[in-house]
Amino acid sequence: MELLRSYRKNGNAVVCYEIAAFLRPKRFLKALLMEQARREYMEVQDVTMEVQTMPFQDPPSQPPETGVYVAGFYLHNASWDHHRVTMVPHSRDGAPDAGSLQVRLPLMWVKPVHKHFRPLSGTLIKSDTTYGCPVYECKELRYKRVEPFMYLSVPCTLQPKIWDQKQVYVTLSET
Repeated sequence: MELLRSYRKNGNAVVCYEIAAFLRPKRFLKALLMEQARREYMEVQDVTMEVQTMPFQDPPSQPPETGVYVAGFYLHNASWDHHRVTMVPHSRDGAPDAGSLQVRLPLMWVKPVHKHFRPLSGTLIKSDTTYGCPVYECKELRYKRVEPFMYLSVPCTLQPKIWDQKQVYVTLSET
């Protein structure tokens, strides 16, 4: 309830949205695309999402000029290096996140762009490799056939095929 009160209190000046607070997060992202298409007098089919991982820092004090900041993504079966702003293999050798198989990802900057515009890599900090990480709304995937509702371009240290083998994915809530 506090989250909803803060949205109401701040009105249009919401700095960061908690994605798991939405009943239908895919519709929230679709509305973002539609708003940008309307603003630019374009067809919705000509607009796509660019998602950038924000460097680990204090939360922003103002919303971005285009798009929105989104929080609440949880990475499973891998770890996150906040200093290099990249996904790294999960290790159990005393690393800060070694006890869990999931980590909360940093803030994401989701912005609609024209499809013909070549998006940057998945971060504001350069990375050699990115992984198209599937994002699921639900927590439990083992017994269900669930399709991802989007893919995040996540900067990483290994080749994408290795992350597929490790079954790395993102959910919108902690398990």
